[in-house]
Amino acid sequence: GDSVKSSFRRLCHPTIWNPAQGLPFSPFEADLNDEMGQNSWKIQSSALADIFEYVCGLGTQQRYGLYQAIKRCYEDVQGNNLLPTISELSTKVERLEEKKEIPSGVMARCHSILEMNVFNPQSEPWNILQTTKSGLVINLKEIGSDTVREAISAFVLRQVYKDILKWEKSEV
Repeated sequence: GDSVKSSFRRLCHPTIWNPAQGLPFSPFEADLNDEMGQNSWKIQSSALADIFEYVCGLGTQQRYGLYQAIKRCYEDVQGNNLLPTISELSTKVERLEEKKEIPSGVMARCHSILEMNVFNPQSEPWNILQTTKSGLVINLKEIGSDTVREAISAFVLRQVYKDILKWEKSEV
């Protein structure tokens, strides 16, 4: 009951996120200076396309089309020290579909994620280790769509995984 929840909250003091107010990172964050070097944004493009493929039920050609759109978004901002945004990806997908450069149906399948921007990156990079030391609760109650809830979960888990790979043993 409520007393159990209160006891948990008093003991752990978890960070509570409401994705309806925005997750504190960009799904486009790529580790440009790590061991992946120049291929980092390509690897990130592929990982993002994989999430959309799984969550939105994309076919092989649609997934490849989305990958191309993501890659072009990175190319558009290359050299500006900026990251693409979900709204830029949405626009890119629409344009590429109109020009028949990617298969049709990508926007139709991905619109719920592309139209509901649940990302609100902060000026300082999100530090998952500091944020989650006492626990993390992601409150998905205000997110009506199962597809968007699954996508949020996948994006958060991907971010956690990427950050865990960077941790030194002494940090944990």
